[in-house]
Amino acid sequence: LQMTPEDYAELAAFASPERIASLRVREDWDVCDGTSYTITLYADAKPDSVPLLTKGGYMPVGDEFWEVYSYIHARLNLYDVHQLVEDWRQEAIANE
Repeated sequence: LQMTPEDYAELAAFASPERIASLRVREDWDVCDGTSYTITLYADAKPDSVPLLTKGGYMPVGDEFWEVYSYIHARLNLYDVHQLVEDWRQEAIANE
């Protein structure tokens, strides 16, 4: 993902690793038909990078989680996220 330096700085300031680590999130297992939503931090942008931290889960509940999640998605929607995921998959396959 080639973000502009301004977009990256803004995203990093708002959704810092410290802020994400401190998110208090619970899952709502009373929902019968739902989806999982997560925010995952990686050590670097390499396809084989190990996740450092994941917050969220099945139908997560927490206002700050949704604020950060929505902010990240709004920033990434400025870019072709579907192409980003496909490029990441292709690189991972090539490195197997």
